[in-house]
Amino acid sequence: MKIAGRAFAREELMARVGNSSQLVGAYPFEFESGPARGMRALECWNSAGLQFAVLPDRGMDIGALRYRGLSLAWISPRGPIAPAFYRPEGWGWVHTFGGGGLVSCGLTTMGVPAKDAGEDLPLHGQISHVPADFCTADTVWRGDTPALQIHGKIREAVPFGRNLTLERTILMPADQPSIHISDKITNCAHAPTAHMMLFHINLGFPLVGEGAHIDANLKDIVAREDGISPAGFGTWAEISAPQPDYVEQIFYATMAPDSQGYTQIALVNPVLDLALTIRYRAAELPYCVIWKMLAPGSYVVGLEPCNAWEEGRDKERAAGRLRTLAPGEEVAYDLELVVGRAEQDR
Repeated sequence: MKIAGRAFAREELMARVGNSSQLVGAYPFEFESGPARGMRALECWNSAGLQFAVLPDRGMDIGALRYRGLSLAWISPRGPIAPAFYRPEGWGWVHTFGGGGLVSCGLTTMGVPAKDAGEDLPLHGQISHVPADFCTADTVWRGDTPALQIHGKIREAVPFGRNLTLERTILMPADQPSIHISDKITNCAHAPTAHMMLFHINLGFPLVGEGAHIDANLKDIVAREDGISPAGFGTWAEISAPQPDYVEQIFYATMAPDSQGYTQIALVNPVLDLALTIRYRAAELPYCVIWKMLAPGSYVVGLEPCNAWEEGRDKERAAGRLRTLAPGEEVAYDLELVVGRAEQDR
């Protein structure tokens, strides 16, 4: 591991610290007041200046996300809120949308409310409101570098119906401002099950600011046909100051893989000389929703890798974008969030 201007072997590091948490670690706590009262959380940090909160009771999602004291994520007016307040009908999901570094959407539906196969489906599904069955945090070593590893399992199931598990591992090395998220989703039911997944990554001020832009490896991009987004298509990659009466704009990107099958999308802020890049496998997540909401108080850009568009499960089925998992079938997702300098090659 390289720290304080030089490289150290594992033995040298451990001779200089009393506990590996001096280099990387997590502190468990519970919220004590407000609508988040009683909700479990893990405050995580490393020597590279990255800090974030993992929320085991909210599907092991990521809340606040900071780098060297600067917020990277947008936090909604609701802030952290316990899953007990979830409204599972229609658009009720927005009432418990806290923003943050990652909100998982799925596992059997995501996108706008819809009716499919006789089932009324809510906005973005329920997985971000399901507490993990267990969640552990440990220090693991990768050669001479310690890393924080958080692992847990979440189950989305109903009697006589769907039964899927999400096994999530979050890894943060001590010496890099990066988060590696590995998800394995298994259909534990005895019948085929629709599977939709979207990683709702919500970026905010000061990373989102005038002069910032989106940089992506694209095959294609189209504006959502909603009467608003097409007017902003010419400036889909540009970030402006907050605009009164701004109405959200949504764009659907089809991602281009590199020679190793990975693709990436980044929010780049030259003023801060800072960028956040999301790198992931394009085979499992061929699309990325770009959500721009640049209104006062709702000043947020969402970069959202996904396996379908968010038009509703019925329309995604008709368009041929809906994935179905056979009994016992598994699918794995592998994402990395990396903070770096704006001038670096992307």
